[in-house]
Amino acid sequence: MKALIITFLLISAYVTTISRSMLNQRYKKRIILAVVSFIFGILFEIILIEKENFLYLLFGLLPLLYIFYYEILRVIFKPIIGKFPYSPFREKLGARVLGSGYPKNRKVKFVDYIFGISLIFLPLITLILLSTLLNHYFIKSHY
Repeated sequence: MKALIITFLLISAYVTTISRSMLNQRYKKRIILAVVSFIFGILFEIILIEKENFLYLLFGLLPLLYIFYYEILRVIFKPIIGKFPYSPFREKLGARVLGSGYPKNRKVKFVDYIFGISLIFLPLITLILLSTLLNHYFIKSHY
């Protein structure tokens, strides 16, 4: 049961964050999937007898964190790039952007790599800090 729950939450995080598209319909689906993932995380944390130190809640929150940081970083990087920021996967500098919803002449810039790295690490650091704080303040020590 745990493996299925964690797998669902990881898949939702993957689908929410990795989809490289600025198309409105796909973006709305990512937001809906993130909210559903968070709701499942809360429900699994409440319903399941075996408590996992907020593991389900944190995995459910991960897609929302990525969307939150995407929006913040998009606002920060848009004036620098002048267009929508892009998180390159295998593209080299100067290569054409492969994601959908971007202008056809959009090229990958160095700032796009900084955007992508920030988008990977900021939510993970936040998740680690939240995990530490939740476990420190809500898990009773047996010592």
